[in-house]
Amino acid sequence: MIALCVFVFYSALTDPGKNGVAVGPFMVFNVLSGSMEPAISVGSMVVVMSAAEEDIKVGDVVTRRMEGGGDLLTHRVVSVENHLFTTRGDNPNINEDDRPVPIEAVVGKVVLVVPFLGSLTSYTSTPMGMGLVIIVFVLFVVFVEIVKKLLRA
Repeated sequence: MIALCVFVFYSALTDPGKNGVAVGPFMVFNVLSGSMEPAISVGSMVVVMSAAEEDIKVGDVVTRRMEGGGDLLTHRVVSVENHLFTTRGDNPNINEDDRPVPIEAVVGKVVLVVPFLGSLTSYTSTPMGMGLVIIVFVLFVVFVEIVKKLLRA
């Protein structure tokens, strides 16, 4: 429980929305669009780990930089040809991405998807959400202290 509070508090300070948050060897991102639905819903959090070119296969979900090096995109690899990756969202209304990208544009492979946690961390990065996190943390500490005193009595 304490680890979850610390993680949410950390995420609130560093909003993993657009640019992600580094947590050890992993990058954590909030899913902001529905291009990967139904496999990955809006508001989910994805954990991405860097991967070598030979470890990325057709069918893997990767996070990559869009052309121009700006925004990030999490899509499924649909083809690998001449060291270039072509990706596409699972949503049938989404077309294949514009151009294949080299391995340098791939941030990493998605290793974990946590539904709804992205929405929670986005909310906690707002002033009201941060206040709520602090209140919940304080109430948790008070609750633990009360339980300790009751057990000693």
